[in-house]
Amino acid sequence: METSNIFRLAAVLYADINYNVKRESIIKKIIDTVFLNNCNNKCTIYEISDFCAKEYGINIAESEIADIIFSKYEKHYNISRDNTGQIRINLTIERFNNVLDKDKNNNISNFIEKFIKDANIEDTEFGRKTILKFIYELFTSNLNSFKFILNGNKDISDFSIDYKEYDLEEKK
Repeated sequence: METSNIFRLAAVLYADINYNVKRESIIKKIIDTVFLNNCNNKCTIYEISDFCAKEYGINIAESEIADIIFSKYEKHYNISRDNTGQIRINLTIERFNNVLDKDKNNNISNFIEKFIKDANIEDTEFGRKTILKFIYELFTSNLNSFKFILNGNKDISDFSIDYKEYDLEEKK
């Protein structure tokens, strides 16, 4: 699993600043990021599911993906059959560009750089690496973080990580 893929996913998920999140919307955005990561190449529903499992550590059933693609969002996809009869999908060029713009405008690096500047962190590279380490740990080691993202459970408030993994300088 590549850290950059996780952050790209986060950028797309949170681009709309809509905290009233539905599982359907999250899955839709996850599907969109698959196409960002594969340069909008056509793929099967199985390949989308497989990518999500391998790259994000998120298991999404093929039936859930199909429900999204063949729903009110169908207009966002080019759907065709290859010469073997398999359904292959990619984003329409308009949708791909829209998602790509969200990814560029809401890239985690932009927010990290702004934080480093606002917090007057002198060693910017150290600050950047520490922040990325924290965010990665938060969303890969804390089940509550995933529950909050996927289910929008507002009752979850524990977003803690194991601070023993951080030295004194990183904790600052």
